[in-house]
Amino acid sequence: MALFSRIRSSGTAVSFHLRRFSILSQDSSTPLTSYQKSRAALSLLKSEQDPDRILEICRAASLTPASRLDRINFTVAISKLSEGNHFQAIDTFLHELRSRPDLQNERFASHTLILYGQAKMLNNAVTAFDEFYKEGLCRSSKSLNALVLAGILAKDHKEAKRIFVEFPQSEEKFEEVGKVLNLMKEYGVPIGVYTYNTRIQSLCKLKRSNEAKALLEGGDFETALSICEESMKKNWFPTFSIIKSLVNGLASISKVEEAKELIQKVKKKFSKNQDLWDEVEKGLPQ
Repeated sequence: MALFSRIRSSGTAVSFHLRRFSILSQDSSTPLTSYQKSRAALSLLKSEQDPDRILEICRAASLTPASRLDRINFTVAISKLSEGNHFQAIDTFLHELRSRPDLQNERFASHTLILYGQAKMLNNAVTAFDEFYKEGLCRSSKSLNALVLAGILAKDHKEAKRIFVEFPQSEEKFEEVGKVLNLMKEYGVPIGVYTYNTRIQSLCKLKRSNEAKALLEGGDFETALSICEESMKKNWFPTFSIIKSLVNGLASISKVEEAKELIQKVKKKFSKNQDLWDEVEKGLPQ
């Protein structure tokens, strides 16, 4: 019986292997190269609608995000599955891929997040990010960009902004904030006061106050005032040079009273530089 069981088990494994091979090779007896498998998979996926068959094709092709053609295969497969509301199949498949030794890297982790976003499964993307982080695979702006992009692809701009604000701050990855902000701008995500405030704080913590000042001056001064006031409510005050630049900017657009009120708020909070602020205030138009 034991021998029969081993033979039956071995036969099943061979049958399964041949079945996977035949999906892509059709009637050919010649083993396919990786590129040929990817080409065959793409051809089959374009016309396939059955979710089980789609997953079978993907498994047979051993897809990897390192291949441009396979990235297309992933996109086609996930699109087909999400259009058919086969979200459990997507989650099962992406979890299954994590066990492959060749996919234990940040590139795969980042691409997984993007695929979840494509399927509008943003909660799964956030969960996966946390899990990948614990495994040491999501530790740079690349994976954070991927998570924000997942939010954008899922058309959940509110969550994309939350990710932008909370994730870099929690890990004190202030250098990453600018890269992610650029991504949000590139995809047309509306950038609010709180989002800019996060960027300015990160620049100041990196001791790059000139860039923080330029960011304030790059927008309109009323928005910059809102950013500054929001910061001060949280007991975080920009540097003297940044606030002075904002005060002068407000004065230049005839917002003298607002400029004076800002000076008073800073003087009330800090006894330091009182004489300097007096000098700045005297220089304002009367």
